[in-house]
Amino acid sequence: MKIKTDQFNEVARREIRNEYARAFLGLLPPVIAMRRGQVMSTFPDPEAALAYGQAIRAQVVAKLPELLEEFEKNAAAHGSTVLWARNAEEANRMILKIAKDRNIALCHQREIDGDRRDGIERPSY
Repeated sequence: MKIKTDQFNEVARREIRNEYARAFLGLLPPVIAMRRGQVMSTFPDPEAALAYGQAIRAQVVAKLPELLEEFEKNAAAHGSTVLWARNAEEANRMILKIAKDRNIALCHQREIDGDRRDGIERPSY
């Protein structure tokens, strides 16, 4: 089923009432738990692996400002511009301004042979 972004809420409301979709979603938690158990059993000490993963996450979160600055520096060194937004609304305004500055009328994502690609259509004059 191919769903367009503007149709998401409508499709979600309809599918949440769909008995087959609900039954399928009800099957997922035990399958995910089983798969997680299988994967964790491959570690010699699963509890130590979990603790190690949590420690890595905590370290990255603590260093996130430095890591983001390093990313910006490396991206700029390769010709990219990194924009910082405080929230989604500000990010949307930035994106809209860039699109208007470049005279882009419509921007969308599409899938070609299973590969997602951006498509930009410029108005013809």
